[in-house]
Amino acid sequence: MITAENLPAVISALAWPIMALMVFLFLRSEIRSLLKRLQNAKLPGGTEASFTYGTALVDKSSTTLTQDKDQFKNVRAKWENSGNLFWASHDLMWTIDVALRGGPKEHLIHGLRQFLHHVRCLEFKNSSIELRVSRLLIEVEKSDEMDWTVVKRDLFAKDLKAFKWEIGTLATANQPNFQPEPTKAK
Repeated sequence: MITAENLPAVISALAWPIMALMVFLFLRSEIRSLLKRLQNAKLPGGTEASFTYGTALVDKSSTTLTQDKDQFKNVRAKWENSGNLFWASHDLMWTIDVALRGGPKEHLIHGLRQFLHHVRCLEFKNSSIELRVSRLLIEVEKSDEMDWTVVKRDLFAKDLKAFKWEIGTLATANQPNFQPEPTKAK
């Protein structure tokens, strides 16, 4: 029975289990995601754990440059703006990295703004890239920081990877004699 004399002891005894339960409930989706990647663990004295790599959707995407390049022939861009092409790709990959590593929403917004700036400097004609990136930026700006779960970040990174492949395919379609792999010397 709980009395006035033993109430502090009861509260003290329940504090850690209640706190652990609250942390578990708050982080349950992240914990579930982490447990799915758990490869092996050794407990008690020498606690160790190892996790699988490459489980993000962006790692599993299998888009290749073997798409029909003819569909991209009518897309024009300022390919001479090679610095913008480099920085568009850099900012895109940086933003993917920030998303997958759990970076703050402000960094995602910064990366998308930078990417959009370089896309605009490339002046893609007959392409929806700029419009799609603009819409994505607005969506991220309107989102709440708490919405950025592991799953949402994973899907976001996969969406960004699609831009990378599209721009890469556009660039290769507009480069005469593009060779995707080194040739063997004869």
